[in-house]
Amino acid sequence: MQKISLFSKFKKLSLASGLLVAVFLGSLLVVYQVTLVKKAVHQEGEFLAGLVFANLYTFMQKGWSKTDIEDKLNEINASHDSADFRMYRSDAVIELFGERESRRALTTTEVELLNSVGTDSRIDYQSDHGFIYSKPIPFEAECLSCHANAKTGDIAGVLSVGYGFQSLKLPLLQSFIMNVLLLILTIVATYLVYTRTIKTSIIQPFDQFIGKMKAISQSDHISYERSKTPISEIAEIEDLILKEHSDLLNAFKKLKQASLVDPLTELYNRKKLTEVLTAEIARFQRYQTPFSVLSIDLNRFKPINDTYGHAVGDDALCHFGRIITEQLRTTDFAFRLGGDEFLALLPNTHEDEAQIVKGKVQQALADTPLSIPQGELFLNASFGVCEMTPEDCFESLLNRADESMYQHKRALKANRLTDFSI
Repeated sequence: MQKISLFSKFKKLSLASGLLVAVFLGSLLVVYQVTLVKKAVHQEGEFLAGLVFANLYTFMQKGWSKTDIEDKLNEINASHDSADFRMYRSDAVIELFGERESRRALTTTEVELLNSVGTDSRIDYQSDHGFIYSKPIPFEAECLSCHANAKTGDIAGVLSVGYGFQSLKLPLLQSFIMNVLLLILTIVATYLVYTRTIKTSIIQPFDQFIGKMKAISQSDHISYERSKTPISEIAEIEDLILKEHSDLLNAFKKLKQASLVDPLTELYNRKKLTEVLTAEIARFQRYQTPFSVLSIDLNRFKPINDTYGHAVGDDALCHFGRIITEQLRTTDFAFRLGGDEFLALLPNTHEDEAQIVKGKVQQALADTPLSIPQGELFLNASFGVCEMTPEDCFESLLNRADESMYQHKRALKANRLTDFSI
């Protein structure tokens, strides 16, 4: 698909619409002017033809000869520089008085009128003679005294008046008003077409583009379907923004995830604990959905760092993180709160069920040592189990879990079972 730039597209549409409006209104103007001209030709031709024929008829009644009438017609023509009068005889008149010579060939209309094809006056146009108004002359009853070969109503002849456009007396005020109205109509139509072009081709695509960008900025969901618009620049800008927004969104998700995860053990951190525990407490208060927490502390972790170094201490923390993760359900949460302190949150779990989870973690610690250069390192931990009660809040629940864990730690110390072993 060929690329069409914004301004060239608008320019082409504007030119096309302007040309269309100009042609349409120009056609209206031409039609109106032609109608106006025909009306003026008819009015002036009717007046002049009637005046000339009345003049000639007066001379005919006096018994003038063909030559006298010819001279009178030439005299009338000479006195009217702007008009050319012609008198054509029908066959009935030619039969009695002969043919008249004419410097101009008969038009089709004049021939038809002489042959009694139609009885209304007509208007023709010839490039060399201008407008020609032709009026049929019928025989009247008083004419039959000289024209015994005819009857009343037959065509005696055709009187034609020819004159150029510059000789017409057009109604100036009417023409002026009509031209002003056409000018106003041209301006209004052009404005409507242009505004329609601008709205359809520019404003609406930009509105759609802005709307889509707002929707993207307010949602994590990105629709990669390109907007259907005639302006290719919008689609290109949209693609660039979508790509940049997608990259930013992915980076934000990674950053958000990193802010909720402990970088060493890849367990959730204390910030995530606040979020999840708050939601669970709200669910408990509304639906009485039970849950329990498991507070865990590794026993004598500092001697591991002091004895084997911090690298082994970090491996021990990661090892414990893997063990607790493996013993929990997919719906459970494991957190590293800092140092060697951990916590597990168990949704839909009563305290007796949490005790079972605690036993599974203890057994896994006993069965799964950490391999280090000095041999196998068996970790030991203290546990505190606590179920949420209606009297609890965020702090009281964690405090009760910690107190339970410290009781376990003191019991282990009393039995000398708090050391790690190799």
